[in-house]
Amino acid sequence: MVQFEGILEAGTKTDGTAIVSFPTNLRPARVRTFWSASVRSSDGRQMCIKLELVTNGNLRVYGMTSDGNYVFVDDVLFQAA
Repeated sequence: MVQFEGILEAGTKTDGTAIVSFPTNLRPARVRTFWSASVRSSDGRQMCIKLELVTNGNLRVYGMTSDGNYVFVDDVLFQAA
């Protein structure tokens, strides 16, 4: 099992941007979708975002707003291929 814990700085806010790339031995056998949260810099509130982990190891973020700064990755848990 592979599990992420913590918070990542989002970087660019464009939908579909890969924010992390897993090494070969930690990639899933199929596409995995996780619902998580981001923190808005304007008011500190959390908002719902989608994380998609594809078989090439890229973890992509969807639904970030322009003032979203951090991505919680605690919900990323899957079995490696």
